[in-house]
Amino acid sequence: MNIKEIGLYLFAIGIVLLVIYGIYRLIPALQYVDPFVLVSITIIFLGIVLILISVIREKGEDKEKISKEDLEP
Repeated sequence: MNIKEIGLYLFAIGIVLLVIYGIYRLIPALQYVDPFVLVSITIIFLGIVLILISVIREKGEDKEKISKEDLEP
């Protein structure tokens, strides 16, 4: 694991913590929100989470081992 990956993980953890805190602060306000708006926001949030998960999985699958023979001219 290199420094770039550690930085990306720390960045992602920070974003997740901010989202969790935002949801925590939003819960009391949701008592007065129209159910349709609440469902729409939930679907949008789940879509964003699924996109991020798929991008992370694709990044992991794209890594392939390159042998020394392939690097030589």
